[in-house]
Amino acid sequence: MKVLYDHLIFENQKYGGISKYFYEIISKLNAQPDYEWLLPLRYSSNEYISKLENITLKGGSEFYDDFCFGLDFKGKWFLFQYLNKYISKVSENRRMAESVLSDGSYDIFHPTDISPYYLDYLNKKPFVLTVHDLIEEIFPEYTFHVYSNYQYKIKEVLYKKAQKLIAVSEATKCDLVKFYKVPQDKIHVIYHGISTKKKTEKERKRIAEVMDLPDKFILYVGKRVHYKNFYFFIQAIKELLIGDESLKVVCLGSPFNLKESSYFRDLGLVNKILFRFCSEGDLSGVYQSASMLAYPSLYEGFGIPIIEAFQCGCPVVLSNTSALPEVAGDAGMYFDPKDSKSILKVVKSILYDQTLSNKLIRTGLERANAYSWEKTALKTLDVYREVC
Repeated sequence: MKVLYDHLIFENQKYGGISKYFYEIISKLNAQPDYEWLLPLRYSSNEYISKLENITLKGGSEFYDDFCFGLDFKGKWFLFQYLNKYISKVSENRRMAESVLSDGSYDIFHPTDISPYYLDYLNKKPFVLTVHDLIEEIFPEYTFHVYSNYQYKIKEVLYKKAQKLIAVSEATKCDLVKFYKVPQDKIHVIYHGISTKKKTEKERKRIAEVMDLPDKFILYVGKRVHYKNFYFFIQAIKELLIGDESLKVVCLGSPFNLKESSYFRDLGLVNKILFRFCSEGDLSGVYQSASMLAYPSLYEGFGIPIIEAFQCGCPVVLSNTSALPEVAGDAGMYFDPKDSKSILKVVKSILYDQTLSNKLIRTGLERANAYSWEKTALKTLDVYREVC
């Protein structure tokens, strides 16, 4: 069985949850005797896919991140997609994908992102789509109107034409049924896995020293866009940060922009909110050094940092919304993400109650055993076999 993947997510992400998801599936299934993969890709700076054997990349840049000088604005993705064919390196990836799609030298297609480009080239070949979340549908007020209408119509067509949909949580499956009326028996729920592994204490200390991590900090991992609820979370724990001289917040992801720096200054928290660059290999050491991971999102389709933190013995405080309780189970401490008092109470309880913190560490390590990329990959292979 030959499975074709396309270029989309690997030219738009240097690193990130979705490109990591596809990399893990491909790498874990490589040893399966009835599985063969194709990935027509020439230009990419993705850190995961470059590790695969039998793929040679010609470098490239982070096309989407660099587009419009890195500025972020409503409609940016729509504009990028519209101009896609005029960006030479991206076009080359697209042409390669279209060529393989047209010659039909594969059994099943698993596109890596939402796009209608391949519908004209499939020639009745089956395809499977993974749905990671429905953020635009849950928060339409934060999405550029023209783009959202365009994207909704595309999704509606793709979800209807796909032979099977893979949802990363039961919550995402419910969203698919609610917003797109997808039949439940068409959707397979397959959870993400965990890549992080605990460091030795010596290695953890080395990472903490190199990254200049504070002795006591709350960890925040990922984007800080609207639905992530980061700024409300910071406001909620402001008095705690000011009152505890040793306590900091460490953010991993993208550096702070001018607006964020100004926001922290206005709150009197300039030296309390820190950004640190972190490589994939050092991430587990940061989890191990943190007092807790904070995950205050209003909505998540899954939430990979939660189970990564569990695997590394880091307590997790998180919102009681969407897929988060499903993923964390009884291993996390929950708050109402819209209630500042609820957030403050939960964060305080973990910071100053070592017994409770240790209990969460134990239950988190147990919970982490439920997730592995091997399970994810094999269940995905079952979907491929069913479709073929």
